[in-house]
Amino acid sequence: MMLALAGCGGSGEKGSTPYLDGISVSLADESTGDSLDHKYTVKLRDADGKPAEIDSVGLSLTMTGMDHKQEAELEPAGEGVYEVKLTMLMNANWRKVVILKKDNHVRKVAGAAIRTQLK
Repeated sequence: MMLALAGCGGSGEKGSTPYLDGISVSLADESTGDSLDHKYTVKLRDADGKPAEIDSVGLSLTMTGMDHKQEAELEPAGEGVYEVKLTMLMNANWRKVVILKKDNHVRKVAGAAIRTQLK
């Protein structure tokens, strides 16, 4: 499943920059066998369509309607792609926020909840 995301800078931190705002963000959520094990892949492209160069990519997940949260730092996989494998707390709808950081600036990119359970 692939999801295109849009968002703005977070509160309490140095806001976004024109460079961060110009990055397109896509998030893929792939089950890795067990319905609770997932591989998240974030693909970043700058305004020219080239792989974006930033300091770090994080992922914050919040269960819809509950106070359960999971956070992770994604590892660079090359060419503007970042990945992480997570075991979810339970099958549910999770709100996902991708967190881009560069030079002490932060952009939080939120998208719609994605069902983590296998269909």
